[in-house]
Amino acid sequence: MGNHEVLARRFAEANLRVEVIERQIQNVSRWSSGANASDVGAMGPVGPQGPQGDVGAAGPVGPVGPQGPPGMVVDQTWSAFASLPITSTTVISELTPSGKVTLTRIQGRMVTAPVGCNTQLRAQVSDGTQTAVLPIAAASNDSRALAVAFTAGVPLRLSLLPPAGCSTKASQLNLVVQYRAR
Repeated sequence: MGNHEVLARRFAEANLRVEVIERQIQNVSRWSSGANASDVGAMGPVGPQGPQGDVGAAGPVGPVGPQGPPGMVVDQTWSAFASLPITSTTVISELTPSGKVTLTRIQGRMVTAPVGCNTQLRAQVSDGTQTAVLPIAAASNDSRALAVAFTAGVPLRLSLLPPAGCSTKASQLNLVVQYRAR
């Protein structure tokens, strides 16, 4: 065999290999990219859902939210009882606050209210500098809203100042003093 025949035979074998490879590529291509409609059967039913996967890692903490509205301010109460009548100024209770407070209201309730007085019975809260007064002229008495500031560590005295010239004398008085920290 001459060089020419050897080359022709090698060329023919190479062409044959190329044809075989091209056919294999066409088959693989048809399987991977979809086949013709005539090559595909009917689709089967959908299979069951697989098991749930593992929980992923937690995300980062979000930013701090805005400041909410202030909470409700609740007053404290200081209660006292007095048996009447009285003839002179009488301290019926004493309170020494451990912090600064603001007196916000005084209320008094009587069993028998004084009647026909020249001067009314009065309840007062005082530290010797600041004073809040509640005149007592009926069975139910209310100072309404007050804002009297008192300092810490100074005794507050709840006193009754007697009425004068009453035709009916007062008896049994309950007092409630409301205050809050400041």
